[in-house]
Amino acid sequence: MKAEGVVVRELLRNLRKWRDEFFERIDGVIDKIACAETVEDVMRYKKSLLLVILDYMPLDAKYCYFCIVSSPSCGFYNCPYAKFHGVCSMEDSDYWEIRRNLFILRELVNSKYYSGEKYES
Repeated sequence: MKAEGVVVRELLRNLRKWRDEFFERIDGVIDKIACAETVEDVMRYKKSLLLVILDYMPLDAKYCYFCIVSSPSCGFYNCPYAKFHGVCSMEDSDYWEIRRNLFILRELVNSKYYSGEKYES
């Protein structure tokens, strides 16, 4: 299947905007780590960094070639991606499995990575 140039250009425009926003957020957290005075501060900011990375996964329709081809709302049963992975709007699709597991990973990072403990010197 040959990629349509207009769709690829829109996808690239969306991904470049995403990249710029993502790096701005990442740089902000890295700047906080650079100014950290305690290990606890470093850990708190590092946890924030991990959560930003997870939150910024480019999984929305505007980052999907097939959704851009079809419609911003996606979810069409004739979608070429859906033929292999299920319709994204359906809870039994691969897309929703990825989203569910991303949510689980986010909750694990949020609850397990650092929870305010104090480290000794």
